[in-house]
Amino acid sequence: MGGAPDPDFRAVFRTTPGLYLLLTTQFEIIEATDTWLRHTGTQRAEVLGRPLLDVLAESPDERAASGPRELRESLERVARLGRPDAMPVHRYDIRRPDGTFDERYWTLLNSPLRNEAGRITGIVHRVRDVTELVRLHREGDERDELARDQQLLIERLRAANEELAQRDRSLSESGRLYTIALEAGRLGSWELSLPDRRMVSSAQHKAYYGRGPEDPFTHDELRAAVHPDDRATRQAALDRALLGGADYDIEYRVIWPDGSTHWVQVRGQVIRRRADGTPEHMAGVTLDASERKRAEEILEARVATRTRELADANARLTAAVAERDKAERALVEARRLEAIGRLTGGVAHDFNNLLAAVIGNLELLSAALGEAPPRRYAEAALSAAWRGGRLTQQLLAFARQQRLESALVEVNDLIAGMDTLLQHTLGGLVQVEMALEPTLWPASTDATQLELVLLNLAINARDAMPEGGTLRIATRNVEQAGATLPEELDPGEYVLISVTDTGTGMSPEVAERAFEPFFTTKEVGKGSGLGLAQAYGVARQSGGTVRLRSSLGGGTVVELFLPRAPAATQAEPNWTPPSDHVASRGSAVLVLNHEPVLRHIAGELLAEAGYQVQEASTGHEALAVLRERHFAAAVVDAAVPGMTGTEFARLARQLQPELQVLFITGGADMLEPNRLGPRERVLSKPYGRAELLSALRRLASAWAE
Repeated sequence: MGGAPDPDFRAVFRTTPGLYLLLTTQFEIIEATDTWLRHTGTQRAEVLGRPLLDVLAESPDERAASGPRELRESLERVARLGRPDAMPVHRYDIRRPDGTFDERYWTLLNSPLRNEAGRITGIVHRVRDVTELVRLHREGDERDELARDQQLLIERLRAANEELAQRDRSLSESGRLYTIALEAGRLGSWELSLPDRRMVSSAQHKAYYGRGPEDPFTHDELRAAVHPDDRATRQAALDRALLGGADYDIEYRVIWPDGSTHWVQVRGQVIRRRADGTPEHMAGVTLDASERKRAEEILEARVATRTRELADANARLTAAVAERDKAERALVEARRLEAIGRLTGGVAHDFNNLLAAVIGNLELLSAALGEAPPRRYAEAALSAAWRGGRLTQQLLAFARQQRLESALVEVNDLIAGMDTLLQHTLGGLVQVEMALEPTLWPASTDATQLELVLLNLAINARDAMPEGGTLRIATRNVEQAGATLPEELDPGEYVLISVTDTGTGMSPEVAERAFEPFFTTKEVGKGSGLGLAQAYGVARQSGGTVRLRSSLGGGTVVELFLPRAPAATQAEPNWTPPSDHVASRGSAVLVLNHEPVLRHIAGELLAEAGYQVQEASTGHEALAVLRERHFAAAVVDAAVPGMTGTEFARLARQLQPELQVLFITGGADMLEPNRLGPRERVLSKPYGRAELLSALRRLASAWAE
């Protein structure tokens, strides 16, 4: 194609008046004007392709040390924000050929260079050498009057401006770009003559104080506009700049003529000092900081709100962790007591079997001795064996393996009925108070065992108050879940009995072991250590629990939770016509027990009482006997190996429907009373002749009625 050739833009740029550089976005020099090379004393071949900051050698003069850093920050702002960035007068020293440095001052404007797509592809770096201006500012006779100095400065500046305008037309363009940069950045400029406090302000600077472009605005008016709470801070920053040489950098509030409050950010420097260091002239810029401050306040409010939310969440989490730890500790304690209970129950069950044999043989021995003197030894041993039997019952209560006759119990009536017993038991030094809920629900438990538990708790309280005190028994209904109920209880309705004393209390270590069988702090012979263990066992076996709160010197509170009894219903009796075959004296009785000693003792006691006795060691053997002979009753151990007592009873009635069955239980093989048939009763080990015969008579009487 024909036509004029494209211009050589590189050649055009090199000959452009003014000090220009073309930089990459990494601040490497692509091209430089001839004017820039002359002013910096460099060669084009030396600088092209090199980073600008490497080309500008660092001066050893500390006063010039900030120049390269601030230049880099300006370039980075242009590359990051994509808008021009102007720099006020800064010092960059130029290395001479002899290695020394020439003190030089510059103003700069860095502008982004974009391609057709709008992407930043480079940076135009424009500088203006104002060294002569700075030097002119420094010149003058400090001893002359201020008016002559100002006139001389004006004349020199005018001459310098004319000379510079003739030498380089780009200087005016650089000034215009500097002004554009101030306006684009919405920066207000100001200058302050310190001796007379005369201030020159740009229109933008006045606007930040609520003044119009033509309004007069003196330094005194500026000081008066500063918020009273910020005046001391502003003055301190100004003093540091004037006396210490630091930059003047401060944010404060100003009050406009209309009464509204705004934030400004002011930066400045002392640009001229006298020979003795006294500051003469300051210059700087002002920026509106109101929007940023409002944003910071909103952010701080959000941070404060979020901090409170996090603190609340942390508190909830801490509480949940504490609650979980509490539940875990309660579970560990419950498992520990459960393990102790299983061990205790097994020991008590085996001990019951031994006591049954001992008591039975001692009773037979006593009967055989008649009135002979040795009989008193047998009776003493028998009495000790019965005390051992009561001890095993307490152990079984803790292990929740004793036989409870659970029924609907009016707790208030039971406690009120114990008033006289408590007064006699506790003595005159202990005052008994009762706070019974008038509308208390009935509880589901064994009334006899509950009365024994309350009596034991009262005795423990009395022993904890040797000098006297107050025992308070209170009742109330508990129906809500959560923190009100102990961890081991399911949500539901419970009757709460609390026994409180004003005694010596317990240490945490003692309270932790209070429910263990045989654990006691009393002197030897003054307590078995089974009172609280029995209370725990009765409550747990009834479907409730016990909670203990105590402190040294602060007394003790024992809270007994029992399940609310369901509403009583009148069931239709399962009535069958009475039989003539009741287990009276002379009747045939079958004794089923796998342990020979216990089987023979039961047979001996019954035979001595006039019954016709036949023994069997297994369930199958007993069934075979029933096929051959009629029996009025059967005394059956509930834990016969190979066939439980209830299984035997069911099969036996298929052979003899009217057979009465008395189950013998040692605790671990206990039977629920509400699961017994009309011809069935339970007798707990250990037992003697009187207990065995009485149980048979009650069985016969109940069936005959």
